[in-house]
Amino acid sequence: MSAVEARFSELQLEFRKSSMRYTELVNLARESKAGLARPGVEIHPGNSLVSAFLDLESDSRGTSVGFSCLYHLIDQARRVRPGRLAESSEWDVLKGRHEAISRLGEYYLGYRDIGTVIRIVGSGTDDERFLRTLRDRASHDNVKANAMFALAGILANKSNLPAYFDSQISLLDATEPRQMKIIEAYKNAKAKSRNALECRSEAREIIEALRGNYASAQLAPRIAGEAPVHIQLERSEPERNQPLVLSLIPAVEFELQHGIGRKAPEIDQVDAFMEPMKLTSYRGSTVVLMFSYKGCAPCEAMYPANRSLIDDLSGLPFVFVGVMSDDELSTIHSSVSEGDITWRVWWDGKDKQLSTNWNVNSYPQIYVIDKTGTIRYRGLRGAALRNAVMHLLNE
Repeated sequence: MSAVEARFSELQLEFRKSSMRYTELVNLARESKAGLARPGVEIHPGNSLVSAFLDLESDSRGTSVGFSCLYHLIDQARRVRPGRLAESSEWDVLKGRHEAISRLGEYYLGYRDIGTVIRIVGSGTDDERFLRTLRDRASHDNVKANAMFALAGILANKSNLPAYFDSQISLLDATEPRQMKIIEAYKNAKAKSRNALECRSEAREIIEALRGNYASAQLAPRIAGEAPVHIQLERSEPERNQPLVLSLIPAVEFELQHGIGRKAPEIDQVDAFMEPMKLTSYRGSTVVLMFSYKGCAPCEAMYPANRSLIDDLSGLPFVFVGVMSDDELSTIHSSVSEGDITWRVWWDGKDKQLSTNWNVNSYPQIYVIDKTGTIRYRGLRGAALRNAVMHLLNE
């Protein structure tokens, strides 16, 4: 083991001890009857040892140790609660993330594994600039293709933000009591959002370039393991067991073609019990479409409210349907027979193609579709979901 590898191992141990202490404090606060405050971001493990990781990267630049230090800092910044980070831009974890992205763009453009970072960057200004740098200057075509795919996804999502803000504003306007502060916040956010047409146009240009020039590019691998991970990937060319980037383009195209305010794509296949089922057959009704799977705790937590909503709106032009992403069809049958699911569902199969086509990357995912087949809301739960359905039924 080299000297820098030994230092990285020491930082691993120190960071993991810090993580254990933080977890203990969180659990104490959760279980406390005296109302102990949850520990703040200032003692979050991601906010510690930032300088130590940056110093080690300086001493091991261009190596797997140096790269792993920068990867760790970016990874930790996304794990800290955004609401707490929003209170101050001076937290070490944010400054460390900014510096890590800067160093990657300056010193690691030729590094073979830099594509793995693309899997964890966000959609902020620094992230977008970094992706554009990789697209234009990275040494490996596979890295360029991954950067282009991520950039197209960011632009596609940003193209939908104005419509998303409008949908939230209209829903809050129709809900009593009116929450004026939240409404104003959405209006301000919409005013600052990017031009939807420009974002959509650039995203489509990137997709065409991917199809034309990077047909064999594969998705960069996702890094697993307890943080901080010493990233030493062993693989042949092309990437081992990774899907083609082109196979995931339908997810980006969904955002470009079927965002809020646009027609929902058709789902036309048999349901989980082999009966024909088409999404468009429910035109004329308000539809809630839920993507979930057995064993997903947040999904199953919604099921009682789903059943109540279905019962309460019986006889009205309202339909609740689902797409189940279970690995086995038998577990869906079990959920139905046990009474957990009382609505018709499609099975997504082992390839999860429906989830890919609808750009579902976390569960549960909810779409609320109006009587014309237009997606009006997305990602709602609880009272907000019920309010949205009632709003559409009353239109």
